[in-house]
Order: sequence, then structure tokens, then C-alpha cells
Amino acid sequence: MYKVCPNCGIPSFKVIADAVLFNLNNTIQTPEKQNNWQICMNTKCDISYFSDKVHYTIKDLKHALFFKDESPNTFICYCSQITRGEIKEAVNQGCKNVKQVRDLLNKNNKCECKTKHPLGKCCCSSFDFEIKKELKNKPLIFKYNPQQ
Repeated sequence: MYKVCPNCGIPSFKVIADAVLFNLNNTIQTPEKQNNWQICMNTKCDISYFSDKVHYTIKDLKHALFFKDESPNTFICYCSQITRGEIKEAVNQGCKNVKQVRDLLNKNNKCECKTKHPLGKCCCSSFDFEIKKELKNKPLIFKYNPQQ
């Protein structure tokens, strides 16, 4: 059974309580650690996390949600705090995969996605998506070879 966002009615994604608790602003009263947390995946909806008892908006979070905020300062990797803009710059410097980006930026923190990533899941798929998106947008460089 799935739940829908109380604001937009779009089906939501189940997320673990540790991710919710970590990502809420420190000014928010800590909710009970319960197991029925959901996250609204609708990019146009202001709701972030919700349960049967309470819901939070994107303004209640420490950091922007990578799928709701396309700005260059938005984290894609929350463990190492690697932003969309840093990924773009790394790709422009020749990086083609997650390891190369991490190495270039010297940001190889251990994986703590279960608590730090807003979905409570590994960031590698969204990280890889951003790299591929940037590689696709990267202009091809014409190299002149006078021998041809």
C-alpha cells in the first residue's frame, strides 16, 4: 500500500526516520521516531516529509532536496556535501564518473546515505544522473588534424 502527499495527492516514497530526523532544521521540534515517514517526490509541491500525524515543508529542512531544487548549490551527495555545481565543474574538467569527481574534489567521506541523504538511500544513482546529464550538455570539442 502506498500513501499520497496530503498537499498534492501524488504517491509518495517511504523513508526511514533517521533520514527525516537528520534532515530537519535544528529549530524544528524533533518529532517522534516513527516508522511511517514518507517523502513527497512531486517537484512542484512544498511538502518534504510527512506522516499520519505531521507534515513538513521544504523550508523545514537543513538543505534543499536535490529533486525539488535545480540550483548549482544543491547537494547531490549529502555525505560529502558535493553540489550540482561542483559536479558540473568536475565534468568540465574531464571527470566521467562518481569516483573521478570525488577524487578531484578530494571529498571521499564514508557513505552515510542512510541518514544524511533525504531519501535514506545511496546517492550514487542521482550522482551518476547528474554526471550523465552534464556530459550530454557538454559541447563537443573539435580537434583539427592537419594530416587529414
